Amino acid sequence: PLDLAMESMRRNVVCRAAFDIGSGSTKLQCSNCEVFLDATGSVVKTNILDELYGIEIPVQFGADFKCSSDGKLSEDIQLKGISIFSDLLSKARAIGAVEFHAIATEVFRKAANGSTYLDKLRALGVPVTILTQEMEAELGFGSVQAVLMLSALPPALCVWDSGGASFQITRLSPSAEAGAPRIESYMGALGSSVSTALLLRDVQNKALAANATPNPVSVQDSVAHLKLIKSTLGPVPDWLEGMERTASCAGTNAMFTLCCTVLSILATDEGKEDTTFVSFDAAQAEHALRACLNQTDEQLQRFAAHANSDGPHLVVPKLALL
Repeated sequence: PLDLAMESMRRNVVCRAAFDIGSGSTKLQCSNCEVFLDATGSVVKTNILDELYGIEIPVQFGADFKCSSDGKLSEDIQLKGISIFSDLLSKARAIGAVEFHAIATEVFRKAANGSTYLDKLRALGVPVTILTQEMEAELGFGSVQAVLMLSALPPALCVWDSGGASFQITRLSPSAEAGAPRIESYMGALGSSVSTALLLRDVQNKALAANATPNPVSVQDSVAHLKLIKSTLGPVPDWLEGMERTASCAGTNAMFTLCCTVLSILATDEGKEDTTFVSFDAAQAEHALRACLNQTDEQLQRFAAHANSDGPHLVVPKLALL
């Protein structure tokens, strides 16, 4: 048994800094980690003992890429990204981190200079891995499993990971055949920056620009936007319709967190006793979206008032994805 074998292994405790360079934000988590090494020095198991620091800062790489005419990230967004990453790296070192790693996602797979930009981060001394979408699905699934502290997720539960430029909905594979994939996923190139571009450019006929706002969004525009979103999706697998519950590890700017925030504030407005939402169903997600239509940026600011919010202009595009 692995637990018994641990007794003969070398145990180290190290402070690690993990960076997630996404299409819509850059995240940092610093943690003290328990690392078990075998006789050859290979890592056998790692446990997070305690989280020391965590932060998410909006950096709209995905929106910038959508505005690009040459398929490249602009110089401005690169400079902003490097500045924020450098500040976070300094913070991690001040906390005591001695091991560092970063992952990068969808927009860096697509942008012609995505890899070149990441080389600038590597020059700061941090290894960076560009994840495939399949790897994103695996990590999202594993993160939820770890948070729920389950050896395996229930068959009727799927994991939904959605960012600035892509999404992955994943479940435990029902196949018991040897060598069969552990998970199976429904994936697509659709996220908050893509949803925003569809609404601004294709529905409202507005020019794409940094922080361009679609607000106020009319009911008519919302209906057209939802139809357009559905038309961009690939065929939905049969298994997805049989899922009873969905889970997600959501950051402060995730659409899931936003929906809970909107529902909580609306419940307070309505004088309800239970005003704290940590979950929602399809009808509640639709209620949240409808409440945000025909609203200006100023009116929607209360739903995006937390520290490091990525702004009221993304409220409707995010909720529409739900």
